[in-house]
Amino acid sequence: MEWFYRDCEELTDENRELVSCMEEFYHKVYQNEVNCTKDFDFLSKHLSAKSEAFKSGESCFLDIVEENCMDSSIHYLNHNYAQFLEVLTVLPKNQNCISLHDYLMGAQCIPLKSELVGIGRKMKLTGKLGDSVEDLRNKCREARECMIGSRHLLESLGEVENMCAEI
Repeated sequence: MEWFYRDCEELTDENRELVSCMEEFYHKVYQNEVNCTKDFDFLSKHLSAKSEAFKSGESCFLDIVEENCMDSSIHYLNHNYAQFLEVLTVLPKNQNCISLHDYLMGAQCIPLKSELVGIGRKMKLTGKLGDSVEDLRNKCREARECMIGSRHLLESLGEVENMCAEI
């Protein structure tokens, strides 16, 4: 298996699976579907806090991964956790391109965007807001704050901005 470690390389299939795995993990965190996630700040945008959360919450994280990810990602994370943690929580030296770090950090925004897109579709079909306007505004703010600074999510940020402008 070829895993991506250096800046500015194309993502390998394995790393796409890892990013997808992280999206699933963050979905579980946002939905509060697993009790142990409440004990750790997995959603922090501050790299030192994120590092601490993933270090102290390693067993919680790996338990969720075991249930929700492809075998190749599970194997990689179980055998290369320190390397994964470094890629996730250390800024790459080359900031002129999009790296695996950027994709992994952006993975935590995808569940927020997906939820908003679902709400938007429902709203168009029914003509009604399912949630309160204040709840939707809070979700929009949370999604915006998550996506700002994620270069590879600029298009998604634009979609969220357009949808949230309608609320």
